[in-house]
Amino acid sequence: MEKLALPEPVTTRAGLTPVGDPEIGVQPLVSCPDPAAVPELAAATPAAAGRTQRWQWSAPDGTTIPYSLYSAVYDGITARDAVKQARAVSKCHPRRQDPTWLDRQTYQEQTLPSTKPMIDDRYGYCVRRGEIDYTETIEEHLASDVEVVHDCVTLFAKGPKLMRLTSVEHIRKGTESNYPSVYTMGQDMVDVIVAP
Repeated sequence: MEKLALPEPVTTRAGLTPVGDPEIGVQPLVSCPDPAAVPELAAATPAAAGRTQRWQWSAPDGTTIPYSLYSAVYDGITARDAVKQARAVSKCHPRRQDPTWLDRQTYQEQTLPSTKPMIDDRYGYCVRRGEIDYTETIEEHLASDVEVVHDCVTLFAKGPKLMRLTSVEHIRKGTESNYPSVYTMGQDMVDVIVAP
């Protein structure tokens, strides 16, 4: 499991500060408010081994943002099959869309950066925190002081190995986001998961 860890130079360069020691043990791959309603999750095969490392990133205003990397090894199924099961999480968070503003959905797939070499599967999604106010006007929705927070998950699979990066994205209209993301560390994750 030690091999499925991001090197310290990678996390330091991203501005991530470790929180505690790595935790050894298998975790659920995705979270769901009502897992019993999603048969694919109920039938998901647990990993044979797992390891979690946590960090935090501090914004210039003092806000801290949590990150974690869960690495897992499967026995009996491929990690690609595990990601297929994880895609069912979309059923846990229905897309409640305003007819005009599609970026208000509570669940959305995440775009991922280009990385090489090819791996078996990769998937990302984000779930918006909080309720969506459909009574706000377009001007209120686009106001620069409105911050939207998403919990984001990225899954990379290669053979029996899987890596899950979780992050929190703070999006404020009209401002640049400089927090680390899968775009910051995606290639490094691929380098780790394809290593022998």
